[in-house]
Formats: sequence, structure tokens, C-alpha cells
Amino acid sequence: DGFPGSIRQSAQEALRDGPQQRHDNHWTGSTGCNWIGGIRLAWTSPPTVQEVQRHVQEHFPRPIQPGDSLSKVDGKSVKGLSRQDILGLLRKFKGNIGFKRGSHDMAIRESAKHALKKGPEKDAEHSEGQNWIWGFLFAWTSPPVVREVQPEVQQHFPNPVNPGDVLHQVDNKLVGKLSREEILKLLVKYKGSIGFQSRHGDDYRKSAQDALQHGPQEDAES
Repeated sequence: DGFPGSIRQSAQEALRDGPQQRHDNHWTGSTGCNWIGGIRLAWTSPPTVQEVQRHVQEHFPRPIQPGDSLSKVDGKSVKGLSRQDILGLLRKFKGNIGFKRGSHDMAIRESAKHALKKGPEKDAEHSEGQNWIWGFLFAWTSPPVVREVQPEVQQHFPNPVNPGDVLHQVDNKLVGKLSREEILKLLVKYKGSIGFQSRHGDDYRKSAQDALQHGPQEDAES
């Protein structure tokens, strides 16, 4: 029976096989993920959509996007339910599944918490290490440099963020002189503004325009 059947079958397989770990394992942290009927769910609370296969979209009135969260299965809210409980519902899926439009804010906060807790991963190019924060792999240089970018995060930015760009500000606080821990503590309380600068001239011109518009920022050293 098509889509409902594929959800029931994949939920059964996910219960049997356990959560998968993505090799990049960015903002899922240690919770893992599973493909459920063409939708890859990260087992955050509530579960978060990481990826959607194109054929799935025909079953929904509006497109599901990465960052959306699973809200209901056959009319039952999944809030507070464990991975096993949710898969139990999906194993008996009758045809009604609901998603809420996602916020990248929570994903950033959760991945920053995880990075603070587990420490930096090894980075062959830099002794301070690296971490995935949401869809960005940051090397903890000063300022942090973007090593990799997941394509699903680009929709949240007016211009693409590229490997080699540097983290410039978090909630309008400049991070250039901050330590890894200080930056992660800002990201744990992330309110919705994150800025990058290219190592090329375009974004420096933009930041100069911003500085003219907003005036000088307070400098703790002057």
C-alpha cells in the first residue's frame, strides 16, 4: 500500500537495526538517525528531518524541509516520546503524519551543547580540533574557519556560506578574539543571528558598509 507501507516497513527495520550514525554526524549529536519512508529523521526530541527524497513530497500539502520536526503520527503527538515509542507508532502507521516547520535555532543550540560536552574532534590541520555545529564543520582557529557545509543549511542565508569562510559574529557579538568554549557558550544561547565573512573582499566591503550604518562597536580593550 505505497507510502504508508514503506513507513511501516522502515520503522520495523529501524527498531530491529538501531539508529544509524552518519559519517559526518553533525547536529544529530550521538542520537543517530534512520530513514523512515524516504524521510531521514534524526532522533533529537522531537525528531528532526535531515533529508527528504523527492518522491515523498507528493504525499504532503506543503514540502517537508530539512529542519522540520515530526509532530504527530496518526493524530498522536510525539512530544516527549522516546525513539522506540515513536517507531512503535510508525510501525502501525495508518496514513496520517504531521510535521512542524523547523527552526535552525534549536539545531544550533543542541549541537553546541553536544560539542561543549564531548570536546573537539581531531583536525589534521589545526591542533585545537574541530566540531560540527548544525550543518557547519568548524575548525577552532581564531576566528573559526568553516571546513565543510551541509547543503541543507544554505536556505537560511542570503548568500552561500563556503568552506574557507570564517565565523564573524553570533547574535551581534564578534567572535574573532573568543576561545572555542566562549563561542560555544554563545551558541548554546543562540537567539537567531549568525554571521560569516569570506576571506575574499566582497564580504569585507559588506561589513564596512554595516559598520558605517551601525557605528563603532564597543571595544573592551580601548
